[in-house]
Amino acid sequence: MNLANFLTLIRILLIPLFIISLFLQLRLWALGIFCFAALSDILDGLIARRYRQQTSVGALLDPAADKLLMVSAFILLPILSRYHFFKDMKVFPLWVALVVLGRDLIIVLGWLISKIKKVTINFAPSLYGKITTFFQAATIIAVLSRLTIAYWLWHLTAWLTIISGIDYLSRGVKDWQKAYGRRFGN
Repeated sequence: MNLANFLTLIRILLIPLFIISLFLQLRLWALGIFCFAALSDILDGLIARRYRQQTSVGALLDPAADKLLMVSAFILLPILSRYHFFKDMKVFPLWVALVVLGRDLIIVLGWLISKIKKVTINFAPSLYGKITTFFQAATIIAVLSRLTIAYWLWHLTAWLTIISGIDYLSRGVKDWQKAYGRRFGN
């Protein structure tokens, strides 16, 4: 257990607190937890690279922690805002959540298929993926902060998520073609 992995573990443990804060309508607590988790994600990555604390456990837990936090936010905010759990918040559009969750589902399915078929596919975050993650986090922060820019951010986030999804798909198809040639059924 090194410092980078410890920060990742803390981030995972904060996810239930984030969810509970949302259900209890403690918007500012949820915002604080989300911001702390986002900053700890940046910090653990810097520590891991700077002090060479990259581990196979960290390589697995870090993206899992990020996805669990984002998925929690993108599932709960549309539901809770729609059913007036947050009376002071605009309704978060379900279609944005579906775009974000759909892209993540496609990536996970691609990963599973690559493991089943024993095909090496590069799932490393691309520049598009990193920009998308930034804007997804910014959207959640803007929504929880009740900023009027949230409306524009969720549209931008949806488009960036689609572009990022297309990028991941095209990289996966190229890797698949390298492994199997032009035929996909083998």
